[in-house]
Amino acid sequence: LGSFTAYFFEKYSLIDIQLLKTEWEQTRNSKDGYRPSEETKDRIFRPLKLSKRVNYVRKDGKWEKTVTYNDKEDVGGLYFLLLIVWLWPLYRHYFSKKPQNPAKIESRIINLPLFIFALVWLMALQRYLAKVWAYSAQYGEVPAKTHMIWVWLLFGNINPQPPEPFRI
Repeated sequence: LGSFTAYFFEKYSLIDIQLLKTEWEQTRNSKDGYRPSEETKDRIFRPLKLSKRVNYVRKDGKWEKTVTYNDKEDVGGLYFLLLIVWLWPLYRHYFSKKPQNPAKIESRIINLPLFIFALVWLMALQRYLAKVWAYSAQYGEVPAKTHMIWVWLLFGNINPQPPEPFRI
């Protein structure tokens, strides 16, 4: 859930709007069926050090070209390690012969959904900040409007008032 905001930044804030408008007008005004080149498309969407992979897939008896872009970020192991550390009292309970503190184990299990929720948002924040840094390094400062949209997505669903109790 939390990574949607980072995904939003990756896909939609990196578009070179001026170049897109120019190419759109040229396509609309062209009588000979002008199409932008792959290089121009890459300049419009400004990939952030992504690896481009072209695959051919056989679909309905015909070969179709598919293009995917992948980044080389892989920090999932760190978050998995944090989850293991969080659940360590539980592992000790099951695999140790020494008696363990049941209150601590119960607390960790009860708070596990909250911990995972916070971990997911931490991952989203880390991913977003990494993308902002990569964008800034390649293309200059990120527009403030992009940051405001991200903050709105992050905090927009938080309701400061408790919901009304359900009454029959």
